[in-house]
Amino acid sequence: MSKNTKVIFHLDMDAFFASCLQMKYPQYKNKPIVVGINSKRSIITTSSYEARKKGVKTAMPIYKALELCPELIVVEPEYDLFTKTSQKIWELLFNRFTNKIEVASIDECYIDVTDIWKDYGTVKSLALKIQESIYQELDITCSIGISENKFFAKMGGKLQKPNGVTILTKNVFFEKMWNYPVREMFGVGIRTAQAFESLNIKTIKDLALSDDKFLKDNFGDNALKIKMNALGEGSNIIKLENNDLKSISNEVTLDFPTDDVKEIEDIIRQISAHVSERALRRRVKARTVAVILKYYKKYEVFDKVDHIKHNRKQVTLTDYTNSYEIIAANAISLFNDIYQSDKKILLIGVGIDNIKKENKIYDQLNFTHDDFYKKDNHEIKNIVRDLSSIKIMTGTEYEKTVDENKAQGKYLKNYDTHITNKKIRNNRKKTK
Repeated sequence: MSKNTKVIFHLDMDAFFASCLQMKYPQYKNKPIVVGINSKRSIITTSSYEARKKGVKTAMPIYKALELCPELIVVEPEYDLFTKTSQKIWELLFNRFTNKIEVASIDECYIDVTDIWKDYGTVKSLALKIQESIYQELDITCSIGISENKFFAKMGGKLQKPNGVTILTKNVFFEKMWNYPVREMFGVGIRTAQAFESLNIKTIKDLALSDDKFLKDNFGDNALKIKMNALGEGSNIIKLENNDLKSISNEVTLDFPTDDVKEIEDIIRQISAHVSERALRRRVKARTVAVILKYYKKYEVFDKVDHIKHNRKQVTLTDYTNSYEIIAANAISLFNDIYQSDKKILLIGVGIDNIKKENKIYDQLNFTHDDFYKKDNHEIKNIVRDLSSIKIMTGTEYEKTVDENKAQGKYLKNYDTHITNKKIRNNRKKTK
């Protein structure tokens, strides 16, 4: 690549959840494993490459995967392990290579290496060094796409997996990938692909050459952004602010679908406690509480689009909170608002959104504020009274708040953590 061209890497951990479990449990090494709840109705979260060689795919029902691969091993997810491993990867990149990191999900990120690749001779040499460092440190492989913008880097990384390095230039993209089906383009979901195809936009090239007015009228402004990617004009800006925690949520897939309202409310309380604990640990508060439901449906023929449908409702609170009581009360109220009593629940989730760090929330104290009267320092009272928009705290408390946010959330993009029903059952046993 030219020395004057911006150089963006896209790192994608290979079969990340499966790889983490194979790393932790040597008996799973080189075995066909899938990550998911060990129930025939469950859907595969991810599969090892050994399983993929047998035709097993993500989002496939486990019963179907077992038909394809009878020796398949189903391993329940360990989200604490996945989170900690992810954090270690981002820390390694930050400490050894560059701080220009934009985390895109728990297992992938973009990094801007424009200023450092020359130190390694070539961009490919740098990519190989990063792969080597991650493998030696964590026993996990990753695939790296290299290009002048984020979209090309992302698309390039898909071409040689696992453990591959691909340089994708604009010319190569036009020559080799313009004729790919539009549904294989990053940023085009299942529904959008179906909509494009219904109006004869079947390839990436078809999209790139489509009329702007036609796209906007039929698909909205977002279609124009997707077209820019297809033309090779995607963004090359690494957005560091995207690494800030935006929301926290947890979901539980039930072993057996239920319409027992008391049982569901009990599970909502337990999920709310977990969400609250995560918010307290990260020293953040939120103003929005949401509940997520998925109803059980028996499929004659599995429908992936229908399977991912969720029902969601949220409420915006007057004040920021990380209180278990407030989160649980609002989540239960939202559940009662949207629950369809003639259906059984398969999945339940609770989330908080519109998050701020505690040290960024400014409360105006007044003469009726309890905390105000707990202070015995008249000087502080006078400052607070005169400068009511400034939050007063000790230096030690401020450093603790900042440090804990770094430790708990550094470069870790928010994602929905899925609690296993096994964990819920264990929690119930402890409280009995």
